[in-house]
Amino acid sequence: MSEVLRYSVLGPVRAWRGAGEIALGSPQARLTLAALLLAEGRAVSKDQLVAILWEDEPPRTAVSTVRNYISRLRTALGAEAIVSAGDGYAVKGGRLDLIRFAELCEAADFDAALALWQGEALAGLDGAYARNQRTRLEELRLNAVEQRMEQAIENGRSGELIGELSAHCTAHPLRERPRALLMHALYLAGRQAEAIAVYADTQKLLKTELGVAPSADLAGLYQRILTADVAPAPPVPAPAARPAQLPADIGDFTGRRHQADEMAASLTPGQTLVVSALAGIGGVGKTTLAVHVAHRVAGDFPDGQLYLDLQGMSPDPVDPAAALGSFLRALGLADLPDGLADRAALFRSALAGRRMLVLLDNARDTRQVLPLLPGAPGCAVVVTSRAKLADLAGAAHVALEVLDPGEALELFSRVTGAERVAAERGAAMDVVAACGFLPLAVRIAAGRLVARPAWTVASLRDRLADERDRLAVLKIGDLAVEATFALGYQQLAPAEARAFRLLAAAGGPSISLAAAAATLELPETETEDLCEALVDLSLLESPSPGRYHYHDLLRVFALGRAGEDELTAARRRLLDHYLAGARAVLRCTWPGSFLIDQLATAEADFPAFPGSLEAKEWVAREFAAVVAVLGAPGTPPRHSVDLLQVLILDTDPGQRGGELVRPLTALAAAAHDDPLVEGRARYLLGYVYWYIGRPDDCAREAMRALQLVGQTGDLLVRLGLTQAHGIRLLAAGDHAGAADCLAELVEVRRSIGDRAGTAWDLANLANALTNLGDYVTAHARVEESIAIVRELGHHSILTYALGERGRVLLRLGHDQAARADLVQAIAMARQTCETYLESRARLALAELHLTAGRDLEALAEAEAAAAYVVDHGTGILRAQAVAMLGRALLRVGQDERGLACLRTAHEVFERLGHPMAAEIAAKLGADSRAE
Repeated sequence: MSEVLRYSVLGPVRAWRGAGEIALGSPQARLTLAALLLAEGRAVSKDQLVAILWEDEPPRTAVSTVRNYISRLRTALGAEAIVSAGDGYAVKGGRLDLIRFAELCEAADFDAALALWQGEALAGLDGAYARNQRTRLEELRLNAVEQRMEQAIENGRSGELIGELSAHCTAHPLRERPRALLMHALYLAGRQAEAIAVYADTQKLLKTELGVAPSADLAGLYQRILTADVAPAPPVPAPAARPAQLPADIGDFTGRRHQADEMAASLTPGQTLVVSALAGIGGVGKTTLAVHVAHRVAGDFPDGQLYLDLQGMSPDPVDPAAALGSFLRALGLADLPDGLADRAALFRSALAGRRMLVLLDNARDTRQVLPLLPGAPGCAVVVTSRAKLADLAGAAHVALEVLDPGEALELFSRVTGAERVAAERGAAMDVVAACGFLPLAVRIAAGRLVARPAWTVASLRDRLADERDRLAVLKIGDLAVEATFALGYQQLAPAEARAFRLLAAAGGPSISLAAAAATLELPETETEDLCEALVDLSLLESPSPGRYHYHDLLRVFALGRAGEDELTAARRRLLDHYLAGARAVLRCTWPGSFLIDQLATAEADFPAFPGSLEAKEWVAREFAAVVAVLGAPGTPPRHSVDLLQVLILDTDPGQRGGELVRPLTALAAAAHDDPLVEGRARYLLGYVYWYIGRPDDCAREAMRALQLVGQTGDLLVRLGLTQAHGIRLLAAGDHAGAADCLAELVEVRRSIGDRAGTAWDLANLANALTNLGDYVTAHARVEESIAIVRELGHHSILTYALGERGRVLLRLGHDQAARADLVQAIAMARQTCETYLESRARLALAELHLTAGRDLEALAEAEAAAAYVVDHGTGILRAQAVAMLGRALLRVGQDERGLACLRTAHEVFERLGHPMAAEIAAKLGADSRAE
């Protein structure tokens, strides 16, 4: 069988048979083939081809020349590739990239569709026909690009698109759709003023260029942004179905649309027995969903629907023989055999040739279910169970999760009344969050509110605020979340029950297998077996291989079953594991630093990391878990504060520092009788405050830490405060004072052998000297820094130092060398996700491009830097980034948005007391006078 021909017009016109490309000849021959391909199977007459090839001036031999082109193409492609059709020709068979592009766009797979483009469509072909088709195809490409952007915004990825959208708008200034997308993305990223400014720029441009106003759609979006009314529609609940011999379908069934649709589709009677196994935590709504779906599909099973609660979580689950007896009697059979095997055989015989739906609710395990399965095609079975029945062969498994927040709020609203919830929507969302979005808990909370008309939603929220009392509140009549959980806990073996209790001590969003093993004081293999057993019983979740997670209410339940002494011991073991990991991180990411000797010792063992990237990835993975356990009862304060030191060093302080304010504040307050711990906590708190843009709080904590250093002589804090003072002087514009402070600090670090700290502060010193205009000395200092860190192998300091060297080389006029350093710094920062350092380097690169007149490249770099700092920073870097973005926008003619950015930067600089505030104010004044 011959290989299929493949054609391409989304780029140069090309053809392949299998892996081999086919030579198509002259441009005229390729234009002939392009015309046939773009007809997509329809015939193109000879006259049309003549007009395409020669327009208004065809030669006398035009028709015979067309025949020659067709003949040559048939020779190259195969005689069957081009057929005669009427007075012309048509392409037969083959695969065309344009058709595949349309199919992928129809399937909304825009990334794959756009990947088919290999440059400009019909590249290398001239003439009016080629130009017109190229314009048409380019419009298709632009539509796909914009649909991809719109899809990404709908999927919550608006922040990462802003730079791309900005460049797209600049490249296609009269297209309104991308401007609407940019406005929407900026608004969703919290940049409302810039979104409004984009509309103003668009309005001005359209009036100047076309003499028209923006479309009604764009104007409508502008009005919604002004009123902060850009929000998605609420989910639509799945429709109910008719009842049969099943428990009643609940009238307020909410959410689960996707799962219900998938299950209903899978339960169509066919040639084989269909089994759908539904598993999940107690109270998650397995029975509710199963009954609901059964009602939806009941019409497909006219021979009946059977239901039985197998009571799998009770001490005495239903015996399969008894269950079969119930089913057989429901089918009209009275004289029943006694044995399980005989009853199962009779049940299969009774259902042979019938279309029957069987709902087996609350199964204990696969052994209980297997005898109850029909043997003939045409039947379907739905099984619900807390255990994941992975060994139920041939079943379609559905793992049921909690409701999403919108669905949970809708369920709460349906039970309590829409008006009551609408009046206190925020409090209602807090209530369903306290319920962990668990349907049973939400329904109980709503029921309590219905039974107490005098209560407000806020009063219920307050009763649920303390997690220690939460399970006691979530009880009404015979319904209780705690009782539901207890049914599963009572089935556990002693080792499983201990693991279930103690792993709750961690408290974070998830715990790694290694951390779980340390908590349980067991080998990892044994720990994994216990954790996976709990996962199979829906008492733990495994969000990714080797990590485990509790539902919030299950964790509260587990803690309630644990003794304080065993929890305290478990937390101490866990914190020791994390501290051992932190020391391993420091050895890898801060080689040559004196810090490792300043940390508390750890008794646990921890393997060395192969490289700094793996070490930083460990910090990123464990960050939230470490923060969650800090300050819990029984955790040693010295371990806690030293762990926080490592978290701050090896994460982005602007991005994640805000998460450390609460534990640091609590630690400082609790350590009033331990001046070393309190001093470190207050020093670190000041450090975090600086990077999240709270300079006054930073100064207050630094002063307190300095007073405590007088008592303890803690070298770690003393050097850290000196460095922080130098950086604050830099930010305030006192570059001479900063240079003096940092030069003294460098000498102190040299004297104690802190080589990593020396290299870091040499780069800081170079920063100050560059700002002073002493470029030669700055270059010498940063070269010293780079020489040290290359010897140490210190990735982060090298990234920072390369960025600083790029800045000083730019000032010295060595643009090519500066660009090389900055590009390398960006690549290194991206490799280890150090977005703060990446943004600094991008700002310097944007300045370089602006100086060289490469305005669009400058805009792209400024957009990338601003995308980070607008989300994660409120300090000096944010002001610098937004100011640079404003400058770049003004250079490309986006005046309104550019001025909006400069105004934002001015506000930050003014709040920080930075001299740049006056410079930007002057710029804003000049621009306003120019208008």
